[in-house]
Amino acid sequence: MKIKLTYTEAEHSTFERIRAELLQNLPNVRQHSSTAPGGIHVFYLTTCKK
Repeated sequence: MKIKLTYTEAEHSTFERIRAELLQNLPNVRQHSSTAPGGIHVFYLTTCKK
């Protein structure tokens, strides 16, 4: 499963709350983040196949 979250700097506090909940519910996930043009932040979660 892959999850992609995009957020702006103004939405950062909401993003951190949601990210913490996802990491609590999805153990053993890979995390990756990047910044897109226009100041949009992108955060990816990928679960491991069992």
